[in-house]
Amino acid sequence: MCVRCTQTGFSKHGPRFSHRLCESVRSGSKVRQVTLLNVGADFPLPERRWRAFATLVQCLDAGTTPVFDPDPEMLKLAQRTASRLQRRRHSCSGNRAVVAEPVATVLLHSLHHPPTRSVGGERVALAALHSLRFSDILRGRGFSQDEASLATALVFARMLHPSSEREASRWLNQASSACELLGCDTQTLPAQNSL
Repeated sequence: MCVRCTQTGFSKHGPRFSHRLCESVRSGSKVRQVTLLNVGADFPLPERRWRAFATLVQCLDAGTTPVFDPDPEMLKLAQRTASRLQRRRHSCSGNRAVVAEPVATVLLHSLHHPPTRSVGGERVALAALHSLRFSDILRGRGFSQDEASLATALVFARMLHPSSEREASRWLNQASSACELLGCDTQTLPAQNSL
């Protein structure tokens, strides 16, 4: 949304102007501005505050709260404008036959999903260890591929979830995707009961 000042005619005192709340709309490959509401010839805000006003009206119209607290004068004007805009939309939709859109209901208590695993930190840690050639160092020390993957997974646990060995094993088995990223078998990790 934005505020535009448009010349509407001439009088004996000079040109007449009107301020309008506009919105850019794409139609095909072209973009055009559509007037949403005429906010009057005597719009009280100076031009440098029009953008902030239009953003505030857009927030109020969408039902969201603005990030910064606006000054009371602008807030009062924006509330009146958003209210007028909603009334205008309601009256315009009353003149046309409104097609009811199908409504999909979701029973929130019936949603089930498998346990999720974290992957973001693991990807960053994996990239860091690859840049250090960590697995090559381990392989050079005589570790097999499986042992190197397991050692890397344990390093992930220390980096991303510092805790006891028992908690690290639980985290790798249940909450992290480190083993999937490294291609190591979670069965090779020490059992929680044995720690």
